[in-house]
Amino acid sequence: MSDVTDVVGIGTSTFYQFFNSKEELYLAVLLNEREHMFETLESAVAEAATPREEAEAILRTTFGEVRSNPLIRRLFVDGEIRRIKSQLDETAAEENATGNCSESATVYGPSVVV
Repeated sequence: MSDVTDVVGIGTSTFYQFFNSKEELYLAVLLNEREHMFETLESAVAEAATPREEAEAILRTTFGEVRSNPLIRRLFVDGEIRRIKSQLDETAAEENATGNCSESATVYGPSVVV
């Protein structure tokens, strides 16, 4: 964690005020990348004149993003959001079972299904 916190100039304890774990930060980054990808797709589709051009724009843009962005590749090819969300859900269930519930906000919700 110190590699991350040192770069942004905060202490590790400050990091944990925002995220419960490295996995929550990673999920937040993945969700941000996914949102950026959807914005890119919307722009590409907006320029299309026909349904066929829309489909081509979606495929071309998606494949381009998957090839050029390792995080997008992890999202769409490896199903990374599902894996991280499942891991976080298991951790939360364990914490609830032991009474060690966290106070921080959850960074994922129903929109994480890809």
